[in-house]
Amino acid sequence: YLLNAAPTDKGLMDDNGVRRLAEIGAAVKLPAPLETLPEIQPVHRGGTATASSVSGPDSGAGNVIDCDLFTRWQFAEGDADRWVELDFGKPVTFNRVICGEFKSGVRAFKIEAMSDGGWKPLVRGGEMTFNFNAPFEEVTAQKYRLTILEAEGAPRIAELTFVRY
Repeated sequence: YLLNAAPTDKGLMDDNGVRRLAEIGAAVKLPAPLETLPEIQPVHRGGTATASSVSGPDSGAGNVIDCDLFTRWQFAEGDADRWVELDFGKPVTFNRVICGEFKSGVRAFKIEAMSDGGWKPLVRGGEMTFNFNAPFEEVTAQKYRLTILEAEGAPRIAELTFVRY
């Protein structure tokens, strides 16, 4: 919290600033200290992930929604489709996607939502790297999908998260 309350050239606080800081202090109500940390909940509870393929037993589609940046989904060698899809079981509204790679390699990708019986484009991107974050027009759908269009090697997607702001 930036207060911008610097001392004067004599090292003293201005009376107006002191009064205003007292008002702020009276207005701010801090919660009681936590006795224990809350349990980490997956962002997409109840959602399931499927993929066009996986490269091995440790690279399943579910890794993109497990809240663990050290697990990943990786498509199998020779997979021409290269997609991972999230199914929420019911329509859910989102307007932003956040995703990232465990190891860089994605050169082009697209994000889509299943709408009116077809895939509606939401976002296209170039290099994904470790933190891709992009807004899109609000959409309500049951299924959302990331498709890798171009890649160097076999990229490892760490997380795929949809949110609504």
